[in-house]
Amino acid sequence: MEQHTIGPFRLEEELGKGGMGIVYRAIYTKTGQQVALKVLPEAMSSNEKLVARFEREMSILKKLKHRHIVPYYGGWKYKGQHFYAM
Repeated sequence: MEQHTIGPFRLEEELGKGGMGIVYRAIYTKTGQQVALKVLPEAMSSNEKLVARFEREMSILKKLKHRHIVPYYGGWKYKGQHFYAM
């Protein structure tokens, strides 16, 4: 995979994809921290219902605290692309 960035994240490798996005192994370039980055595909970013569903997913993950669930680090919109780090 050629290297791409979204905001302050460098995408390293695609880990999986589903109905609501693509998950990448990514690096937060400001600290070097490795994260999983879920990205809403650009084609879905113009659909308000899908964006709202993606944002609900973020708010649910933000509330979950368990040692077997990845922590939520934050969600952003950069140049029209919605994504969140975990």
